[in-house]
Amino acid sequence: SQSAGYSSFVLHLLVGISKDFTSWLPLYQLHLLSETAAKYQGKIIGCIRCIIDSKYYPLSMETDMKSSLNSLRRLGKVMYIGCLSIHPNYRHRPELLIGLFKSFIDLALYKDISFIVSESFSSKLPVYIKLGFSALYKSSDPRYRYISEGHVCHPVYLNFAKMIFHKGEAVDEKYGFSKVINKYLLERWYKRSAIRNIFRKEVYWPWNFDSKKFEIF
Repeated sequence: SQSAGYSSFVLHLLVGISKDFTSWLPLYQLHLLSETAAKYQGKIIGCIRCIIDSKYYPLSMETDMKSSLNSLRRLGKVMYIGCLSIHPNYRHRPELLIGLFKSFIDLALYKDISFIVSESFSSKLPVYIKLGFSALYKSSDPRYRYISEGHVCHPVYLNFAKMIFHKGEAVDEKYGFSKVINKYLLERWYKRSAIRNIFRKEVYWPWNFDSKKFEIF
């Protein structure tokens, strides 16, 4: 049936191909790099790259925008996502996007991530906003846009901790992330996050972070 085929696509996608490794590329030499590819009928139709932040080595986007993410690092762990690509013939399939997002959500839970950052092309900025990301800087700030590898980019971030603590928000209701979250990893994230923040003031809890109220250095 059509619904059966739809479901099998989702299951096959969510299994995908995923591996963690330390890259041999100098750019990522001190970061844990994870890449996930979605396959359908033997063909790769989507991919995403996740880079776990290292406090000893800046992310490439920090070098490009001539600024740092230290304000986020003070509150919680950071992960970068990039190289998000979906074959044009499958961009109308919402389960493909959900599957790719599941791969980085599971990794973020496993690595105790609080914030997810990325770089958006100007044309893709509205898409990131719809997915729950926010611009790191106001449009009047010179860091709001910068050139990276010949393209105009905008630094964006997702308060992952807030998304997890408030699973009923519009973004989750629209894309159904809570339906694919690994319950074991979720419980583990909650407990470890509580332990890390139990003696901190509420203003320093990562899920309370708002770039409009905090200065990003």
